[in-house]
This record gives sequence, C-alpha cells and structure tokens, in this order.
Amino acid sequence: MATKSTKSPIDKRTRLVDTAAKLVHEQGFNRTTLADISRESGVPLGNVYYYFRTKEAIGEALIDKLAEVQASGREAWEVSPDPRRRLEAFIQEWSGWATESPSRASVAQWAYTMT
Repeated sequence: MATKSTKSPIDKRTRLVDTAAKLVHEQGFNRTTLADISRESGVPLGNVYYYFRTKEAIGEALIDKLAEVQASGREAWEVSPDPRRRLEAFIQEWSGWATESPSRASVAQWAYTMT
C-alpha cells in the first residue's frame, strides 16, 4: 500500500523563500514576479498568495531569513572573549552561509540596500 507523501506548509513557505532568494539574485528584486517564484518553486500561484499576499512580504521574509543568519553569526561571535577570535568566528559563520548558495550573498546585498 503506497502512502501519499505530503509536505508541510512550512516546507512550501521555505521553498518559496529559497526560490525567491535565487530569483532575486538572478534577476533583481524589481524584476522578480510572484508568477516567476510560483513557476520556479512548483507552488501554484494561488498558494503563493496564501503564504505571501504581496511581493514585498516575500522581500520581508528574505530580510528575516538574513537576520536569522546574522543572529547565528553573533552567537558564534560571542562565544570567545578574544576580539580576534570573535571576528574570525563571525566571518566563518557568514562566509559558510553565503558560500552554500551564491544567491544568499546577493540577497544580503539587496537587503542592506533596503535598510
């Protein structure tokens, strides 16, 4: 008996944010549409609106994701009392995150221009 595999809503939301990050990297935020994100992620456009009512809401999710990464970097940074080791830990955390996916670094640059 085969069981149907279903993905949780969190998986779809994460997939949408990750896809948006990739497309923003490739096309820029202004040229990326919700339809592009829908098509690339495999999530129907109507479902995209369930998770994100506007493209700006996806932009906010991208910034939130970046903030999570920065918080993680700060946690690694604060482990050592030595300033040099703290800086090395922060750079290590940041570079590891950015090299996992080049689109992440691009989204980070975009997010900084929005603040």
